[in-house]
Amino acid sequence: MFVINEDKSIYTIKHDTAHFTVSIEPYELREGDTLTFTVRKRYRSAVIIATNADAEGYFNIASSDYDGVEPGYYLYDIQLTTGEGEIYTLVPPS
Repeated sequence: MFVINEDKSIYTIKHDTAHFTVSIEPYELREGDTLTFTVRKRYRSAVIIATNADAEGYFNIASSDYDGVEPGYYLYDIQLTTGEGEIYTLVPPS
């Protein structure tokens, strides 16, 4: 199970594989751009899960990405880093 609610909260069952996409229209991802999804216990704490999207904005969270993650509440964010090094937070810590 992997559910993203309208309020941007995400619910998942530990070790369930998750796939989701992020649309940042009208911007189109270019070569060298990176979309990154990160999960942390608290704001500015160490990253627990980090995964990059493919060229179409498709994220894959593997079952093994949950290794060492205890059940609980976490914050996530999504960031775009352009090929030129510009950084944009698309989804702030939620």
